[in-house]
Amino acid sequence: HLWSETYDRSLDEVFTIQDEIAKAVVNALEISLGVAEWSHLPGMTRNVQAYDLLLKARALNGPSPDRMASIIKMLEEAVRLDPKFAIAWNLLGTTYNSSQLAIQGGYPNWQENRDQALARARELAPDSPYILATMVGQSMDSGDWIAADRILSKLEASAARYGMSENFMGFRATFLATVGRPTSRR
Repeated sequence: HLWSETYDRSLDEVFTIQDEIAKAVVNALEISLGVAEWSHLPGMTRNVQAYDLLLKARALNGPSPDRMASIIKMLEEAVRLDPKFAIAWNLLGTTYNSSQLAIQGGYPNWQENRDQALARARELAPDSPYILATMVGQSMDSGDWIAADRILSKLEASAARYGMSENFMGFRATFLATVGRPTSRR
């Protein structure tokens, strides 16, 4: 039982009641389906098919060449359905990058595709915690510790703004451990 309300109105307010019921049901279902957390993020989609493909791609995660190719195809379709779906662009870019580990020689044109997908994600939603997290990882991978620290501060602020701090807490710890600072001296 997810939702129940009583609406006591006159019959001439039927359209007002209809709108209120629709909004109440959507709010109840967002919470029960777990999409409320994502729905307010910058770079999210309103396209149900694109979102479904993102969820399927995340669930299929795995190192086999067939899985990697399937994930890439799902994410390419998701961004085709919604070209402004920055979170899918971001995951597509990181998946192209990961393809080099699962597919001999990587997915065709993986480096160029990775760079284009990640640039598109940053262009669409530069304040998304997921996109900032990817940028932190890239900076750390390239040894640019100053940029990583700067982006990490943006990530922490963005994650806090969207109520997702606990999802990204490990990034600061990883950064500090990697640069040999067991505590932050800010």
